Amino acid sequence: MKEVLLKIIEKIQRERALNKQHPNHVLFVRDILFPLRVEAVEVLKELEREGKISHTRTINDEAYLINESDQ
Repeated sequence: MKEVLLKIIEKIQRERALNKQHPNHVLFVRDILFPLRVEAVEVLKELEREGKISHTRTINDEAYLINESDQ
């Protein structure tokens, strides 16, 4: 998780420096949450492909369960 967060912050700061945007700090809600969600979805898809978790839709959301063979 540390590596993912550092990568997100570094990328955003680099882009802001290249675009000469100031301040170049990274905001949690505005800047970090969406890329973090994208990373989480990719990892969840990978875990599902590996058979470690199951994925289903609920009425309002998506649900994940660890497969019994991995518990």
